[in-house]
Amino acid sequence: MTSFLTLVSFIGGLILLLYGLTLSGHGLEEAVGFRLRGLLTKLTQNRLLGALFGALLTAVIQSSSATTVLLVRLVNAGILSLFQAIPILLGADIGTTFTVQLIALDIHALAPLIMGIGFIIHSGAKRKGVKSIGAAILGFGFIIFGLHIIAVAIREIPASPRLFAWVTFISQWPILLLIFAALLTAIFHSSAATLCITL
Repeated sequence: MTSFLTLVSFIGGLILLLYGLTLSGHGLEEAVGFRLRGLLTKLTQNRLLGALFGALLTAVIQSSSATTVLLVRLVNAGILSLFQAIPILLGADIGTTFTVQLIALDIHALAPLIMGIGFIIHSGAKRKGVKSIGAAILGFGFIIFGLHIIAVAIREIPASPRLFAWVTFISQWPILLLIFAALLTAIFHSSAATLCITL
């Protein structure tokens, strides 16, 4: 595979990943938005339950950033206090670890099945809540498949002299790696995605 095709594959997988993150996040928020607010109010009365819920929510959404944005909205709306949001935010960081572990299990073969189930639910359901759940499942399938495409493209880097030379150069400068990782995370809106690519 040439450097150009490797780069195109990487960008294609990245686009699929970002779309999956957006689709799953919006789908889940629409499906359980109002119920989620009431549930969060109850769970945050116990810090441990709040942290566990934050971890679970982030593992499902695949984005600690989405969880953080949701918490900011709830705090600004006065539904949650900052004190109540902190345990959920800490749990979101734990959920990122679960996400990376899930991707490390190499479940990309299930991506077409997950996307198929999500598409059938989304296109066949009449209730908005059920359609949103289908969209969230479809987005999760896109995330897994997008990460697989990115991983395949990255494996081709050693065969591409230009890309391999660039990666070798940047790996010699930790500060550049730090900046590059920060930029990737800002673009993805997901530290889990950056970690998965790194692994």
